[in-house]
Amino acid sequence: EYRLLNLTLSAVIARALVLLVAFPAHEGAHAVVADRLGDPTPRRAGRMTWNPIKHLDLVGSLLFLAFGFGWASTPVDPARLGRRNMALVSIAGPVANLLVAVLLALPARYVLASPTLRNMFGYGEIFPSLGTIMFNMVYLNLLLFMFNLLPLPPLDGFSILMGIVPYSVAQPLAKVGQFGPL
Repeated sequence: EYRLLNLTLSAVIARALVLLVAFPAHEGAHAVVADRLGDPTPRRAGRMTWNPIKHLDLVGSLLFLAFGFGWASTPVDPARLGRRNMALVSIAGPVANLLVAVLLALPARYVLASPTLRNMFGYGEIFPSLGTIMFNMVYLNLLLFMFNLLPLPPLDGFSILMGIVPYSVAQPLAKVGQFGPL
């Protein structure tokens, strides 16, 4: 039996496939919007790509594979963007995850409804079936969409909140934001 942290090898492979789609879509969307709004930082960092290697963080990726929770990053310069544009950059990532989930929902429903397609490729606990892969693609992209909208630093929802509240509210919140990872 192939298990890692009480996960089958099949589950880890399914998460890895999601990682290679969801994280680059999320981070690539941040990069494209920031670039279009005049911030050259993502372009200079080589992040104007869908190549997963450019966006993934080693620790964040390993945590995602093991626990379904992780991170990736795209550098942007908030000073070049301002509060409102930073909110637009921030919302682009979760929206990309929602779009991936929506685009894959109908094919996933079709695959999951067909026993032949659902079990295709699956090899016990070693390799995930097509049904498992499709379910994970939709489910984890929706989870990333919702989780990233929480208005807690350093999540995207906090930057979105900062962009929509009045400056008098955003200023004290910004001080809280710097302690977010703690």
